Amino acid sequence: MKKRICAIFTCLLLMACVTINSSAIAMTEKETNIEYFADGSYLITTVTQEPVLTRAASNTVKGNKNHTYYNSNGGVDWVFTVTGTFSVVSGVSATCTAVSHSTDIRASKWKLASASSWKSGNQAIGQVTMKQTMLGLTIQTIERTVTLTCDKYGNLT
Repeated sequence: MKKRICAIFTCLLLMACVTINSSAIAMTEKETNIEYFADGSYLITTVTQEPVLTRAASNTVKGNKNHTYYNSNGGVDWVFTVTGTFSVVSGVSATCTAVSHSTDIRASKWKLASASSWKSGNQAIGQVTMKQTMLGLTIQTIERTVTLTCDKYGNLT
């Protein structure tokens, strides 16, 4: 009986030691910029970073930067996302090891003219050109370069 109680107590102690605070593993998102247009529409830029659960000297950091275009009624028309993966030697350096991009068009009046992405040093970079059309004519063009940067401590901006 004593051994069983000791084993249960040991298991409970081990479970308490490895419990991770759920808020510590939540993705962090921060709004970085709002750009307003004459017609009342606006573009919000946000950075989302996946948590790093290790305290090692070298870590992998992953996150994305979104450009979300809202129409004048507050509805989302399109989202352009640049995703980057970075190798970080804490306090020393950060290098982008992978980059990708995606486009989510939710309003039929918008068309993707072009999109690309590439890596450079500690940056994941994407370019997008979106065209708004009406009756087959282009009435608005938005061109943006989206740069996701990782500093030597693993912080994304």
